This record gives sequence, C-alpha cells and structure tokens, in this order.
Amino acid sequence: MTTRVAVLGAQGRMGSTSVTALEAAEGLEVVAQVDVGDPLERVTEHEADVALVFTTPDVALEQVLWCVEQGVHVVVGTSGFDGDRLRAVSDAVEQRTDVSVLVVPNFSIGAVLLMRFAATAAPFFESVEIIEMHHPAKVDAPCRGRLGPGARRDDHRPQRRTRREGRRHHRARRALARLRRVAGGAARR
Repeated sequence: MTTRVAVLGAQGRMGSTSVTALEAAEGLEVVAQVDVGDPLERVTEHEADVALVFTTPDVALEQVLWCVEQGVHVVVGTSGFDGDRLRAVSDAVEQRTDVSVLVVPNFSIGAVLLMRFAATAAPFFESVEIIEMHHPAKVDAPCRGRLGPGARRDDHRPQRRTRREGRRHHRARRALARLRRVAGGAARR
C-alpha cells in the first residue's frame, strides 16, 4: 500500500529536501507540493493521506488545523510550536479522533547527532553545556522573535535558548535529562 503525501512548504529548504527523500522512498508518493500562494485544497484534491508541514510558524498552525478538519493526518516539522499551539492541535484532534498529528520540531541530522554524542560523552564529564546555533538565514529560528523585527544576530554568535524552551523539543528533552542525570551538568538548548 502506498501512502499519499502532501508537502506544505515544499519550496523551502526542508520541504524540498523532504520531497526528494519521499520520492526516493518505497511506499510513499508525493501527490501535492504546496507553497506560498498555493491553495491548501491541493492536499484534498490529490487525496493525500498525510501532510508534511514545513511552513513558517505564522501559518503552520492554521494549516495543521485545516488538515485535521479535512481528515488528513499531519507531521509537523515547523519549529516554534509552543504550549498554546500544541493545545490547539490537541483540541482539534480530540474533535477528530480518526486523525493523528505528530509534532517533530527538529528534523536536522545535526540535532540527532548532537543528542547521540551528548549521551555518549555525558559519563566522562562533570558538567556540560550545549549551545544550539542556526544558520543566519533560518526563517523560523525559535529565538528570533525575541530579538524584534528586522533584528539579526552576528553570524558567529550562538543562538541560546533557556532550559524551558529546550523542553519543547521532545528528543532534545530526553538527551538533556540524561546529561543532567549522568553528568550532573547544566545544559542549555
């Protein structure tokens, strides 16, 4: 059986990479590529089973809720889904129990490797600090909103998050908890 996938944000960095990967995978078929200015109805017109959302935080929640209303399962790869957005998604899914939504805020290989390296290194260090950095052009960098409109970070300065913000990332949360437990260190993400 082939799973029919729509990619929202298909022209962006992660969206286009995902389209390429999905097209190469067995059992998956990209049936719709939606980007800025394209109607969301392409998702249902092409009878997608799942929508992969890699759009910006300002439109992602609306798109997720629309897909849930249409009975389309969703995988969210957009950063910045805070508690309020997660509650909105949860409420929508409670109304539509035949639909599932998975929020995966970090698809990067760097994040996955960082978690693996941190878990491996933790027993050898008394304390640890993890600093996450984004490339300067990252549209949905989670901390960017705190800087204000038009603000830019220096290319060499790391983007730091508080522990609380780091907990929003499920996989990172487990790695950080392990670091705290094993190494007794402070970790920031």
